[in-house]
Amino acid sequence: MKLNIDSFRRVADSAFFTSRDIAVQGQGKNATARLGNYVFSQGAKTNDATMAAFRSALEKEYGVFGANAFDSTLGARSSMHMSLRAMDVKQTLSNLAQMRSNRFVAEIKRQLD
Repeated sequence: MKLNIDSFRRVADSAFFTSRDIAVQGQGKNATARLGNYVFSQGAKTNDATMAAFRSALEKEYGVFGANAFDSTLGARSSMHMSLRAMDVKQTLSNLAQMRSNRFVAEIKRQLD
């Protein structure tokens, strides 16, 4: 099963502690998202693969808005090879509506100028 936004949302919603890591296992169509460790993060390769899969899922679902939401919310964590947490998924998805609205208003202003 290909990873999509709903996969990450379900895993994030199933976490009792929102600071719990999310990790991606497998590659390609066999990739699955699962809850990771409580205290210690996965390795840098696993963290990078998880962040890349989440960014890809955001781009497929929301286009450029998804990529911008990822970069603004999780860009620093991703560049430091940190893990994707359940709270990160929830925060990024909640920022999407506001970011879309801001981009829409900015585009209208740009065209009116």
